[in-house]
Amino acid sequence: MAIIIDKYAGKLQEDLTVPTSTIKYPLGTEVVITDTTLTMRKRFKYVKAAHSALTAYVPYQIALGYTTGAEWATRAALKCTNSLVSVPQVAFASNYYGFVQIEGKCTAVGTSGFAAGDKLQLGNGLAVLSLCTTGADYAESQACAITLTSTTVATQVVNLTGYRVTCT
Repeated sequence: MAIIIDKYAGKLQEDLTVPTSTIKYPLGTEVVITDTTLTMRKRFKYVKAAHSALTAYVPYQIALGYTTGAEWATRAALKCTNSLVSVPQVAFASNYYGFVQIEGKCTAVGTSGFAAGDKLQLGNGLAVLSLCTTGADYAESQACAITLTSTTVATQVVNLTGYRVTCT
């Protein structure tokens, strides 16, 4: 069970997983839920899939768009500082609106072979999370997720940090 603890609590929780062709919330709206079965907080941001269709579980950056109606939009990863990484938990058609997860336990695509507790980053032009490999300072500024269990498969369970990071 999950409880929405946001000013939009009266809205249907299914809005978190159903993208729409028309805008339903102000772009950039954040919704925080507490998953009572996991005792974990999850945070979502309302965006527009402005650059292309979104694939479920693939990490994207959230861009501050300059086009009216796409001020908060997704984009493929670019090398930049102060980037917010998101992972849609469902697929979006191009130019659809919906919520992408930015913090908490979720499913994400990464390169395989991670151990529990590994710090993960999003690299320039990549559509997967990869291992942070260059020291503690590097990992802290680059890490957008932490693996929750050891895995050898590409689709895995991670904990998104919700912090802005440098994408390499």
